[in-house]
Amino acid sequence: MIQQCYYCEQIFESKEKLYDHLNEHSKPKSAQIKDRKKNYPIVCSDCNKDSEVPFQPKKDRPVYCKECLPKHRTSNKQKL
Repeated sequence: MIQQCYYCEQIFESKEKLYDHLNEHSKPKSAQIKDRKKNYPIVCSDCNKDSEVPFQPKKDRPVYCKECLPKHRTSNKQKL
């Protein structure tokens, strides 16, 4: 039997799929936005490891993985 979401009117083939979908509507907005956030693949400018970042990196600027980023933040504060 075909089921329809009463929030967004999307159609589902089963109640189970509809219930899974309805859980998405019950999440707080911040969680929904976080789920949709795109990650971009990078190679860390410090350790050369593959990683991902939640922003599109610029080609003319270095980008660091989670492990290397704190090292560079600390060194910048000391220079100021």
